[in-house]
Amino acid sequence: MNPKLLVLDEPFANLDYRSVVSVLSTLLRLQQEGHTIILVSHEVEKTLAHVDHVLLLDDGLLVQSGTAADVYPHLKGHGIYLPSSLAIKDLSWLKP
Repeated sequence: MNPKLLVLDEPFANLDYRSVVSVLSTLLRLQQEGHTIILVSHEVEKTLAHVDHVLLLDDGLLVQSGTAADVYPHLKGHGIYLPSSLAIKDLSWLKP
């Protein structure tokens, strides 16, 4: 199987650090190979540095849509805490 579209719901749930890094690395490789990945996650600190587009839902409603830079300032207002001292590029569990 070689699907062009992957839809993942909370793919990092209950994974240890090594497993998160493995899954994230695999997803990034697939993205670079041209696969489309739709990922639902509450853990934006693991993925925000790598996304092309963000849809922010609150109570099942779409409240923001755009690039990570567009949506980032609105996260806290919808109950998603991120340290304000971090740049978006640093919101990843992958080491440079």
